[in-house]
Amino acid sequence: MKSRKVPAGVENGKFDEHGKALPFFGNTVICHINDAEIYPRLCEFYAQLADIELVNSLYTLLPSQSYHITLFDGACKKSEEGWYWPSELAIETPLTLCTDFFAMKIREHEITSPVLNFSVNTYKPLLNTLAITAQPTGETVGAIPIFRNRLADAVGIRRSNHDNYVYHITLGYFLRAPSQEEYSQLSALLEKFIQGLTDEERRVVLHQAELCQYDNITEFSPKLFF
Repeated sequence: MKSRKVPAGVENGKFDEHGKALPFFGNTVICHINDAEIYPRLCEFYAQLADIELVNSLYTLLPSQSYHITLFDGACKKSEEGWYWPSELAIETPLTLCTDFFAMKIREHEITSPVLNFSVNTYKPLLNTLAITAQPTGETVGAIPIFRNRLADAVGIRRSNHDNYVYHITLGYFLRAPSQEEYSQLSALLEKFIQGLTDEERRVVLHQAELCQYDNITEFSPKLFF
């Protein structure tokens, strides 16, 4: 197992080394999953992860009410050197106006959510996050790349992973690299959780996309449903 000494969530300033959420501003297009069949099971799993002594030393957990699937990454700080930012806007533009610009472009281009059906079958490698993957299914497989391309063209942001984005539900962030023993322990927990899901719980059916703004990555405030 290979992992960085400092996981990305700490390195890029989302959390301090003790798991405290730090100011981290941006906007994004997501769907909260609170109405999905899997949500109560995820809340139970949250309680299980929160009861392990590794919490706030190896990883920090996101509040369950924040659980979502990201459909399109918007504007946010990329590094100390710059931001992911719309090509038409000056970098000095306040974030609230940037989010207003997103909303205007979504309406102007008449972009609406495609059918949003996903299936949970596995979890992401334990490098930076505790997260389970959500694979598009049915007509979503063909529709969601079109949706993402339309958003990218409209707002002028297209990240390097645009064409191979892995949809997921993030449960927490690592604060340091896990030892081999810790890696095995968490892998076993995640595998048991996923294998225990019913077919209905594995199917994640979502509805309208949400343009959200955030001040840190523990809470996402919807500004537009579309």
